[in-house]
Amino acid sequence: MRSLTMPWSGTLSVTLVATGCSLMGLGDFDIPECTSNEQCQPLNRENGITELRLRDWDDDGAYAAQCAAELEDSRAVDCDDNDPSRAPGLTESCDGVDNDCDLIIDEGALSGSPPTEPLIAELDSPDRAFLGAGSESRPLVILDSSGDVRVVMLGDPSSEPRSLEYGYQTEPDAVDVVGDGSQCPADNVAGVNACNFADVAGDRVGTDWIVASVSTEGCAQGQLKVGYTEGQDGVVVLRGPEQHSNLYLGVDLEGACTGASRNDGTVGVARPSVAGGASAGALPQALVAFLADDVRRDPCGGSVVDVEVLGAWLESVPNRMGLKWTNGTNDGVPERVGSTTGGGRPALARYSAEARQGYVLAYGCAEGGVALHFIPAFADPPEYVFGDANTVRPTDGLAPPEAIVVAESHSGADQVALSVSPGSDPDRVRVGIAWREGCEAGSVSVWMVAGEYSPDSGSLVANDPVELTHTGGTGSSGPAVVYVESGFVMPGFIRDERTADDVTTGGWVVAWVEESDGASALRAVRVLALDGQPVDEEPWLLQSRDAAIVVPGLYARSGGEQLGFAYYDEAGSEMVEGVALCVDGDGS
Repeated sequence: MRSLTMPWSGTLSVTLVATGCSLMGLGDFDIPECTSNEQCQPLNRENGITELRLRDWDDDGAYAAQCAAELEDSRAVDCDDNDPSRAPGLTESCDGVDNDCDLIIDEGALSGSPPTEPLIAELDSPDRAFLGAGSESRPLVILDSSGDVRVVMLGDPSSEPRSLEYGYQTEPDAVDVVGDGSQCPADNVAGVNACNFADVAGDRVGTDWIVASVSTEGCAQGQLKVGYTEGQDGVVVLRGPEQHSNLYLGVDLEGACTGASRNDGTVGVARPSVAGGASAGALPQALVAFLADDVRRDPCGGSVVDVEVLGAWLESVPNRMGLKWTNGTNDGVPERVGSTTGGGRPALARYSAEARQGYVLAYGCAEGGVALHFIPAFADPPEYVFGDANTVRPTDGLAPPEAIVVAESHSGADQVALSVSPGSDPDRVRVGIAWREGCEAGSVSVWMVAGEYSPDSGSLVANDPVELTHTGGTGSSGPAVVYVESGFVMPGFIRDERTADDVTTGGWVVAWVEESDGASALRAVRVLALDGQPVDEEPWLLQSRDAAIVVPGLYARSGGEQLGFAYYDEAGSEMVEGVALCVDGDGS
């Protein structure tokens, strides 16, 4: 029994039993029905009292959805009566909330050039750049026009930008930096005393990095060298075992630029990529992929060339604490996986599904479409016996599986970008593939395919290709893509008879650069995991500049709580970064 003071009827003691929007069980009591918001709210706010007609907990002018059937006029029905920022008719704002109750979040409100902050200051124009794929952080390696290399782990607040240089480890904890007349290890060519960075890529393996670089000293077409750096150290250490690995020496054995260490004698390496972190043994490992062509290959592509791969381990020498080196699969001989006419880097990412780990490799296929190879992590090499220089340790090849080709009817796919994340089931991985088609002004378009891969069956289920934009301005640069777990739509959103649940309210963000008359714009679109289709009717504007924007990247920052973007701002001669979405999200 409770005593209630009603604004129109004095004091009354009753026993209340409630359901929906009306009072029940009042017996013979003759109580005037509340007919206005002012009359109903005192009852609505009493602890333990029922919901009545015209309930509006959040005072936003829209009434509780439970009362919809009893409303006799056109007043709005609220989709969330506990949140005043959500009601039909409200204008969508950039706040990570479905303001207008249409179950789509932030539509039409994402553009607006969010503020940026310097990431790498005083940086010459990038000549080459590598943006790796990661889960909560992504490696960015930049080779500028002066030949200097800068490295930073996007999304990792502890990673400070640093410069790279070559070195050689002679004793534990003793590294000689190459330069000042000292000879670059591995060249072994008369008159060549140095090695340079004509291109470079790298990724983290534990606390260290595996770095794949191309040097043109003594070989104008480019020799691949695979070394390592320790922690935040900026020295790429080139060292290897006595037998069966030429990774640190260069793909062209003995430095003679003859192609002797390739099965077909091809000379040159272009556009290396690295993905690390998978494991099938005790040693840190990474997969390296590249084009078998001159390092000076046109970024818009050209003739058909092979796409090749090498596996790399970072070994610690037994009984020599602190002494490490890189070793390679297939005795250091590259393995061909396919061919391309493109000029972009092969895209690489690591995947993990239950107990299985491996790598995803993607590139524009010469025959059409985008080729995908799901390469399992590789076992450790035979154990090294310290002090036995004659120990023969042949290493097995990767035996890369055949390609799965998506968008087969598309020709000229290039500058492929990958995002790999956990799938809808623990034994699957979710894959987002974006790419560019065309290179001449007026012919450029950006496309995407989304799907899920099962390592057990080796099958990929993917949607049809979706064109995200057709523009005359992106030139030879490619898109960036990252997965965001939630925040695009609300659970219950329906499209084409598919309903979003808690695991399909997010999707991918794809970004690209458009250029016109010397100005640049960084644009993006959200693609929903539910069906692989765009969320936004029009791409949204992330940034606009009167100078060039290059090296666009998307990544998770603040420990995965925010989705960030980065790009090179030619006007300020610096890499900058900012927050891409209106609200915290989990990016990968």
